[in-house]
Amino acid sequence: MADFVEFKEIRKKVKLFKIGKYKFSDIEIKHLSIAMIAIILTIFVHNFGITSLMNSFLSKEFFIILGIYALTIGTGFLFHELGHKFVAQHYKFVSEFRADFQMLAFMFIGAIFLPIILLAPGAVMILGRPTVRQNGIISVAGPLVNLALATIFTIIGVLFRPEGILGNIVSTGVLVNGFLGVFNMLPIWVLDGKKVWTWSKPVYTIVMLTLIFFLLIGFGKIPLL
Repeated sequence: MADFVEFKEIRKKVKLFKIGKYKFSDIEIKHLSIAMIAIILTIFVHNFGITSLMNSFLSKEFFIILGIYALTIGTGFLFHELGHKFVAQHYKFVSEFRADFQMLAFMFIGAIFLPIILLAPGAVMILGRPTVRQNGIISVAGPLVNLALATIFTIIGVLFRPEGILGNIVSTGVLVNGFLGVFNMLPIWVLDGKKVWTWSKPVYTIVMLTLIFFLLIGFGKIPLL
């Protein structure tokens, strides 16, 4: 998700790192890392339960699942947010990811007691006021990254038919990126979809339907894997 606000924190003196033409602050790197770990543990608890997390913590099985989730859920979340950030910086806006620590706690607790997951770990905050078109393009960038990742995982699965751990990585990668894309493209609340819908309904429809296609592949409803 990308939120457009005037916020003072981004103007504070921070340590900056530059990768190519893109800039990151030490605060942003910390927030991205915390949010990524929180999402991975939240989905682990949702899938296996808090008791399983406590019993298997630091075991071989735990690290195998953690590795699979890092390569799928972690990359899906991280590249989604970087998609927003890079496009915003392309438009010359100052942009930084900020975790919502209250929502991270709610996500984790909700994964224990609720049958669904609410993935709202934070947002890319942008200093300035983009146009409706810029707003829409910045917002659709994240789901498009998930779409690209789901496509890559699907192609790998179709061409190589990996089994075992590699097969789990591929199938989880398709499912996770399909889910992240569809969830963020819902045209409600502060989600990306609301901004994309406001900008271009044709773009919204094409992206959403394609993401649903990959989500169905991930759930095994379309048997390509």
